[in-house]
Amino acid sequence: GDACTSDEQCQSGACAELAPFTGARTCLVLCPGDGGCPGSTTCRDAGVFVKSANGFPHLFTACTP
Repeated sequence: GDACTSDEQCQSGACAELAPFTGARTCLVLCPGDGGCPGSTTCRDAGVFVKSANGFPHLFTACTP
């Protein structure tokens, strides 16, 4: 996804720091209801670990390479 610093900058409403938590944040691409992710990405249920604003990691369902 695109680089971001806050949820408001993302079409999906989800700006997250992906593991291994390098400090870089990116807009997550949420899985569409039909499972059709863009490009060569695949919808992975609970397949992404993200660190939320409160600093705790959570599993997130998103389109991933």
